[in-house]
Amino acid sequence: MNRFLRTIQKFFNIKPRGIPVLMYHYIDNIPVPSAIDPDLFRKEMVFIKENCNPITMGDLIEYLKGQKTLQNNSVLITFDDGTADFYYNALPILKELNLPSILYIATGYIGSYLPSPSHNWKYKMLGWDEVEEISQCENIEIGAHSVTHPRFNLISNDKIRYEVIESKEVLEKNTGKPVIHFSYPKGYTNREIIK
Repeated sequence: MNRFLRTIQKFFNIKPRGIPVLMYHYIDNIPVPSAIDPDLFRKEMVFIKENCNPITMGDLIEYLKGQKTLQNNSVLITFDDGTADFYYNALPILKELNLPSILYIATGYIGSYLPSPSHNWKYKMLGWDEVEEISQCENIEIGAHSVTHPRFNLISNDKIRYEVIESKEVLEKNTGKPVIHFSYPKGYTNREIIK
């Protein structure tokens, strides 16, 4: 059994006070730490399907507001960036297993490549046709993940506003669906940024 499966089983055995959010990046065989082999990803998703209660972001928000009760084994599955491997490697598995998830997309790179200076690698991004198709999937929600994927703690408030608002608006325009969730690029935030 891999480390993920052992960790998630241990987590559920201790009756958590919160809901785990499983954040994936690249479902592909590429030489970066944030990538996971598609076969291993399938095993993890089968485990979740058989042993967990996968929830939507809406479920999580209602839970956090005290409007909903969730099972102890609830999990939220998320994907950051919007790279093409999501469409080719993750989406078929999520659809087959009927697992809800949310895909956060950095809109400025759609149809191009997302650079990664830290890994000396470029990630092929989804095209607009793929984004539109994904947005029509019943259990897959689209969220904003900025335009240019910057570290928010290194840019001005005006630039932060642009990154949040523009990414939301361009996704809504191209999918015809509301975008009501945002994931901070690289996780960099603080109280002032959240405000």
